[in-house]
Amino acid sequence: MRRFWRPAQPSSGTDPVRLAALALPALSLALEAIEGAAKLTVSPGSPEGADFRKRMLAYGAELAQRDPQPARLDKIREQIGGDLEAFGEAQRRQVEEFVLEVRDSLRGLVAALRASLDPADDLAEGMDRMQRHLAFASECDDLRELKRIVREQAETAKQALQKFAEEQRRTEQEFESTVGSLQEKLEQAEIASQTDHLTHLANRAALDYYLEAILQKAKLGSGRYSLAVLDLDGFKQINDSYGHPAGDQALNAFAGKLRMFLGAGAFVSRLGGDEFAVVAQMAPQGLKRRLDDLLRNLQKSQVLVDTERGRVPVRLGLSAGITEVAPSDTRETLLRRADAELLDAKRSGKGRASIRPAAAA
Repeated sequence: MRRFWRPAQPSSGTDPVRLAALALPALSLALEAIEGAAKLTVSPGSPEGADFRKRMLAYGAELAQRDPQPARLDKIREQIGGDLEAFGEAQRRQVEEFVLEVRDSLRGLVAALRASLDPADDLAEGMDRMQRHLAFASECDDLRELKRIVREQAETAKQALQKFAEEQRRTEQEFESTVGSLQEKLEQAEIASQTDHLTHLANRAALDYYLEAILQKAKLGSGRYSLAVLDLDGFKQINDSYGHPAGDQALNAFAGKLRMFLGAGAFVSRLGGDEFAVVAQMAPQGLKRRLDDLLRNLQKSQVLVDTERGRVPVRLGLSAGITEVAPSDTRETLLRRADAELLDAKRSGKGRASIRPAAAA
């Protein structure tokens, strides 16, 4: 009879989780097979089945005679009894052979699982018990007892593996949750490391990283990009007159205006102190127009800062040096050119944004 499952010889390091996943369907099949074994009969197409049917039809023909002799009826009864006993024995042998095949396959499955488990694992101890019970079944002569032992061990193995698989799923879920939480914290830490703690703009480290990407795009001819380096005019006076907390408030107010006038598409960062940088995907003239709009707003408005004397208005100003990103640029040459233009703007009277062409570098 063909075995319904034949486990491969386990190799060292076999994954018990994978084995358990493969074993559960096999155990379900074993249980269904054992439950159905009681209904197993000799196949009608087999020689035994055909011969039995022929004899039963012959007996039926004799019984259908109008006046059968009593002695003949006794003989027929005896023959039927013998045939039924022989037929039942053939059926019993088939059921027994089938259950033994299930038992042998189950023993192989348990052995494969046991070899893959850590000896200290609770499941390993359960596999040992199953091996002992299945070994006892080998010596069992009673078909009903054999079926009971094999069925119980298959059911026990199935329950143990289901519990093992559930524990593994729970462990994996906890691990994934922990990894996800750790990944989120790492991402938050990375964001924090690239964010200015005061204005919540990008910091110098983030600007350096962003410029490297922009320089690669410039080399590929992917659009026009401009860089502006900004410096607040008169910021030192605010700090000296009202203290650093008031200066921090002024910086935050300026950062908000930068975001508003430059739009979401611009990359805005604080370099430190009262220095800022802007990268935008546009020609230098377009970036200058936006900074000129910001300059006019600063000249017409004031921001309120808290001081020891209460809230006082202060006026902010800015100077900016603008340059276009060139394919031949490095981060250093680009920043040096923008810084040089900023210095020229401040020397010429402050309160202005000016452009230094890349060719002039």
